[in-house]
Amino acid sequence: MSRTFFKSVLAGLLVLVVSAFWTTPVMAAPKPSPDLTIMAEGWHNEVTQTRALYQCPAFHCNQGQAYVGNDLAEVCTVWQSGVKWGLVFNRANEHSGFIPVDYLKNADPPLSCNNVGSGTVSQNNYTLYQCPYSYCNQGFATAGDDVAAICYHVANNFYWWWSLNHANGHEGFRAAAGPGDLRPC
Repeated sequence: MSRTFFKSVLAGLLVLVVSAFWTTPVMAAPKPSPDLTIMAEGWHNEVTQTRALYQCPAFHCNQGQAYVGNDLAEVCTVWQSGVKWGLVFNRANEHSGFIPVDYLKNADPPLSCNNVGSGTVSQNNYTLYQCPYSYCNQGFATAGDDVAAICYHVANNFYWWWSLNHANGHEGFRAAAGPGDLRPC
């Protein structure tokens, strides 16, 4: 009788443990603030026709490309010289840059580029590349500039932080040791 009783108790406990496991709600991870979601993932957008992506919000800056059908992650907008610019990362060809919002299909994010990213003061001069490779167009950051990291991207097994230099308006990727506290682009 003790053996049967022991098996019954053990089976009962097993049922309780399994049912408790399946009925216990999983703790939900805290949701990021809406601004962080916009910055990290970007608002989906596309171009209405093949257009240049400029490394700063001006027509004279270095140019990348966006083609019809490319998935653009737009993170913010800024007014410069009477033009409203959207800052985008082209997930199709890994180019980044500013584009006049008139050439974009969808609504823009409600976030100003003046408030985007995790700002830090640059301790050194460094290059900002218009794609996550050192052969791309080059912008720069000078020691003392307020440079905001937006998100990270991995290319050829290296981490790159997509950043916006608030001091001179240049955007681009800089090599990094890891993802830091950033989310993927």
